[in-house]
Amino acid sequence: MDTQFNFDIVIIGGGLVGTTLALALEPLNLNIAIVEAQAEQHFQESSLDARSLALAYGSAKILQGIDLWQFLEAQTTAIKHIHISDKGHFGFTRLDSEQAKVEALGYVIEVSALSTVLYERLKQSKIQRFFPANLISLDQSDPNQVKLELQSENGPITLANKLVLGADGANSAVRRLLDIDSKEHDYEQVAIVSNIALKRSHENKAYERFTEEGPLALLPLSDQRMAVVWTVGATKQEQILNQSDQEFLMNLQAAFGYRLGKFLKVGKRQVYPLKQLKVDSHYKGRVALIGNSAHSLHPVGGQGFNLSMRDIAALASLIAEHHYQEKALDESVFEKYRDLRKLDQSTMLHLTDSLVKIFSNHNVLYSLPRNIALQKLERCPPVKNEINKLMMGVHGRLNRLSRGLKLEQNSSLL
Repeated sequence: MDTQFNFDIVIIGGGLVGTTLALALEPLNLNIAIVEAQAEQHFQESSLDARSLALAYGSAKILQGIDLWQFLEAQTTAIKHIHISDKGHFGFTRLDSEQAKVEALGYVIEVSALSTVLYERLKQSKIQRFFPANLISLDQSDPNQVKLELQSENGPITLANKLVLGADGANSAVRRLLDIDSKEHDYEQVAIVSNIALKRSHENKAYERFTEEGPLALLPLSDQRMAVVWTVGATKQEQILNQSDQEFLMNLQAAFGYRLGKFLKVGKRQVYPLKQLKVDSHYKGRVALIGNSAHSLHPVGGQGFNLSMRDIAALASLIAEHHYQEKALDESVFEKYRDLRKLDQSTMLHLTDSLVKIFSNHNVLYSLPRNIALQKLERCPPVKNEINKLMMGVHGRLNRLSRGLKLEQNSSLL
């Protein structure tokens, strides 16, 4: 028997982006639901995930505004310094939290820890969960609502909603059902992800080392550990995954050097194909795309999740503005959202793509100019400050959530 529910907002996708967005909207006291294809047990087993995220300073502020940072901060490791270099060449630059006049440039958190906290907060909220449930169809024939058909363990479910937000990842079912075109670029690279133990302290330094294969990032974790994101050609993934731990550590050490002393141990290795994805449109009617369903970036610079966090802050602020001012929750929200976010999104897509092409290039014609650029950046504090702001996610005008403030009815939200 088909069961029907009515909601103000339904979010398709219960991952990091979808759950964070739901929790950002919860204080508005709207009728909200979240739909996820995975069973709830999946989130309880997330400790098996070896990935870590670099949360930009601006993302930490957004989490503070959503009232989540207090549950996360103790599980993060601050990034006080960032060292950027080009392997085998003279160019390097350093970013420093004191120069940027902030307590940290960013924070590193293991995905398992972030996922666990978000899921626990979701369970304690009034947000209705449909876990597991698959989206079957999406109907916008009625201009006043979106009708969703789900298939759950207990049979079919119909949801009638004012707005629908697709946060269901790069292979988005929402995007497919909306028939929104996307452009995908395969970098023919993979990210080898793991954690390593060090012989000495990392001193809260993060490293981005450009190699001929691709960027190698080391991010500080607790207990003298570093999270590793090592970009290599896709043809080398099997060779690297099949290496013994000792062989892997030896090759990683050769690629990075000894700035962190000797690498002692390595944890479980995972591999992720690297592609860029961008959509032709971020919304259609009363349905919008957010997170990886709308854009996927190369991990150079660690900007993917942080871009999604700024999307969340903007979209939640717009929905709050409409709600508090008693404006209709309709596609005009998404028109404003598109206009607010297009510059940041296009900048990050172009920046990460350009960094990969310039720094993962064997051509000697690229080598000298890029190293001169790194050296000039090191010696030019005003330019470095602007780069810092961009990478920290605090460039340009900031909404309330991006300033670490809660969404409130009698205040300027945007």
